[in-house]
Amino acid sequence: LSEQIITLLSNEQFLSHKYLLPIISAGVLLYTLFVLATHLLHIQKKLSKLSIFLLGLATINILLNFILIPSLEAMGAAIATVITFSIAAMYGAIIIKNNGFSLMPKRLFTYCISSTIMGVIAFYIQSFPSGNHFIKTIIILLVCPTIYFFLLYCLKEVTSEELKYFRNLFSLK
Repeated sequence: LSEQIITLLSNEQFLSHKYLLPIISAGVLLYTLFVLATHLLHIQKKLSKLSIFLLGLATINILLNFILIPSLEAMGAAIATVITFSIAAMYGAIIIKNNGFSLMPKRLFTYCISSTIMGVIAFYIQSFPSGNHFIKTIIILLVCPTIYFFLLYCLKEVTSEELKYFRNLFSLK
């Protein structure tokens, strides 16, 4: 799927680095935990604490890039990014836990299972030997989120209020 995403969002000159997309995507997934924590810090008006951490995070990323890029090139930059995002995720988990929120391991497991099933289906669609890559990508973008939300609904992770919200969002009123 990396090849289709890169082709869709940029051009062929980046295809030689398609192996980096899953690595960076894992880092971005980790980083989302930090993003949730930043919202908590904003609400609590602890922006100086956040600013200091972000400055430290940027410093770590720059140092890791200086160390890793000369020997590993683009892979070094990807690894530096994932390490930096992992540190941010750990900090985010601490902030979330210290504010009395649970990281919901049962729910996270449910989301991971649903995501994995969706990913396998996306891989299967993408691996069809013939067909236009653009059409396959569009099919993946339409089918996979539908499957993901259907699985979450079957696993009772979607509340009736959320269903009402989405019905209202897509209604033609």
